[in-house]
Amino acid sequence: STAFAALANGKAAIGMSSRPMSEAEAKTLSSVDEHILGHDALLVLVSPDNPASTISVEQLAAVFNGTISDWAELGQAAGKINLYARNEGSSTLATFNSLVLGRGGGKQISPNAKRFGSDAELAKAVAGDRLGIGFSSFASKANAKALTISTACGITHSPTTFAVKANEYPFAQTLYLYKDNGPDAHHASGILRYARSSQAQGIISGAGFIDRSLEHVPYQNQRDRIEQSAGASGSKFDAQLMQDLVNELEKLGRLSVTYRFRDNTLVPDAQSQENVQLLAAYLSKPAMRGRKVFLIGFSDANGTQEKNRESSRIRAETIKQEILRLAGSDVDPSQLEVRGYGALLPVACDDNDAGQARNRRVEVWIDSSIAAKAQDDVRIWTPPQKRQVQSGIKEGKPEQLFRNFLNWQNGEKN
Repeated sequence: STAFAALANGKAAIGMSSRPMSEAEAKTLSSVDEHILGHDALLVLVSPDNPASTISVEQLAAVFNGTISDWAELGQAAGKINLYARNEGSSTLATFNSLVLGRGGGKQISPNAKRFGSDAELAKAVAGDRLGIGFSSFASKANAKALTISTACGITHSPTTFAVKANEYPFAQTLYLYKDNGPDAHHASGILRYARSSQAQGIISGAGFIDRSLEHVPYQNQRDRIEQSAGASGSKFDAQLMQDLVNELEKLGRLSVTYRFRDNTLVPDAQSQENVQLLAAYLSKPAMRGRKVFLIGFSDANGTQEKNRESSRIRAETIKQEILRLAGSDVDPSQLEVRGYGALLPVACDDNDAGQARNRRVEVWIDSSIAAKAQDDVRIWTPPQKRQVQSGIKEGKPEQLFRNFLNWQNGEKN
């Protein structure tokens, strides 16, 4: 809330946040625009010498609150688990508390945990301790090994850049930029324009974050996820429909842009609205003219199979119309094929609101012969940085200013 308060009282021109603005904050900051900068993720780290590869959210909470204290309880060779955690007041610790311990009844990290002042120091220590486990931001993994996260319903997600961009990795985070549109904030516009440009994507990834560029993976890279869905779909699983889906997808590849919607509506959320612009620009390229693109909708498991298939198809059609509106004549409507497969392929457990929201989505699949890579803690601009922005924009140096901004933000995380 510090950044949003600073924007409200004029102490900041741009605010950076790993959570969206609340309804109450939006009412106070009616002149502030929301934009997506990129992505980050919380990683669970062990040593490369540790044979563990997967841990559930529930196990992770039990490990760090001290309920589980030996690797034998996690199916590994016996040995006391050494805990590594960030110091109080760090954004990484706040994220861990919210995403992990907050789900386990609000328990606290064991007092036996060794504390560190930066993500980088923690990751280095974990990498050298075969019995250690810790957590860090995506940028600070270094030589440590990041574990795959499993859920109660059997769905697993590895912390790949693709899974983070698609918002399927359970600890993925979206990085938001909020810009004040008041009369004294015009100097920040150059930074914002550059941050949203294709040229900025390399700088974002170079600073350790995950950029917004499109990624493409072949069907083979998605097979495990598709096979897992049979067990996670429960009574809603339709074997024939699954075969139809596999027959359609096996010659295609998936793009990382994925569309989700606000509060069970047909209105795309903030990240999806920007992803519509990203995909429209990509499809407008000469190399994509005439290429078939499949917009495949999915739903949560509430309702009948027929209703879920229809609602998922309608969501896919909504995204199609938004793409056509933005791309104009550069995209032929016949290029965009719409499908609806209902609750067939969940990416999260469907027994809670957050999981259902993740499952209500539209995925983008294209001809796999096309190699495609297009182009709650809050961080703020304090007055010294704001003055630097104003000076730099006048000198026409948005690239260097943007680098300074991201380096400063990364330093704050550490």
